[in-house]
Amino acid sequence: MILPLKKVPGDNYLFGRGGVVDSNNNYIQISGIENRIQGKYDVLNVEKRDEKVVYCGYLVPHWGHFLIEAVACLWYLFDETLLEDKYDKYIFLLKRMRKEL
Repeated sequence: MILPLKKVPGDNYLFGRGGVVDSNNNYIQISGIENRIQGKYDVLNVEKRDEKVVYCGYLVPHWGHFLIEAVACLWYLFDETLLEDKYDKYIFLLKRMRKEL
């Protein structure tokens, strides 16, 4: 499950909590960015979709940080076996989720 960014009172994360949790609701650490985006939160309404997606992490709206933090999440492009698969969407976390990409 992909968790959109959410500020949680008392946290010191720059952008809040968010990322990916597995089917046992365990947070996948590599889906966050240390001290910027980390951790899960309780979700009341889950929208379930039958789609095959690639989680690409947080899309930083700044060129320099984009190169350092976001491009590293595109590791799957270097694995030819993964590129053979068809994906419905590529999911990025944005500071404000206004529309679906």
